[in-house]
Amino acid sequence: MIRRRKFSDIIISKDLEFRWKIGKKDPRHQLGIDNTLVKVDDALNVGAKKVTLEANEGISVGIYDQNGSVIWNYVAALTNKYPPSTFIFEAPLASEQSALIAEFGQRVNLAEVSIDNIASVESQRRGFLSKSSFGMSFTQQQINGSPASKFIYYLIKTKHPIGQSDLINLTHLPRRTVQSAIEDLKKHGFIIERNSFDDTRRKVYFPVKSEWL
Repeated sequence: MIRRRKFSDIIISKDLEFRWKIGKKDPRHQLGIDNTLVKVDDALNVGAKKVTLEANEGISVGIYDQNGSVIWNYVAALTNKYPPSTFIFEAPLASEQSALIAEFGQRVNLAEVSIDNIASVESQRRGFLSKSSFGMSFTQQQINGSPASKFIYYLIKTKHPIGQSDLINLTHLPRRTVQSAIEDLKKHGFIIERNSFDDTRRKVYFPVKSEWL
């Protein structure tokens, strides 16, 4: 810690900023949430302006599971203590980039984005649904909501009738984010809620046809 402080003081004395990278590339030797939080504390205490979270190839490392899906309770533990802007999320996979933009918005800090995905990521930051989000091309819907709302609306439009649990499984977004997007879409009249014919206790969602608006 003393050595880190010495280096950070030298950097700061030159009127420069630095960032700290946390994590391990080897999936067999991961830090875990508690150790990661300790290292984030250390990095910020010595003056780091941002903390980069290691992801290696985006599989079984850091905030990603063996399928490349975001481990949201891990992310929540970090962002409950520090603002999301504190972190630079390495996100090598297109699905990871889409999920983080949907959750944290257009200004989320991403790293390890391949050149092939730059245009797609920038489109999503500007509110356009993109090929990397869903694995196919489509045009932007006229929805003035969050990226998550647009994501959820597209899935409801293409896969209706569909329930909340199915949307969570498809998007890998936190339940609260999906619920918020559904409520926003309902409030603005883009979707309707009905009881499922297969199970009347279950709610499913349909898009409102354009001619109804």
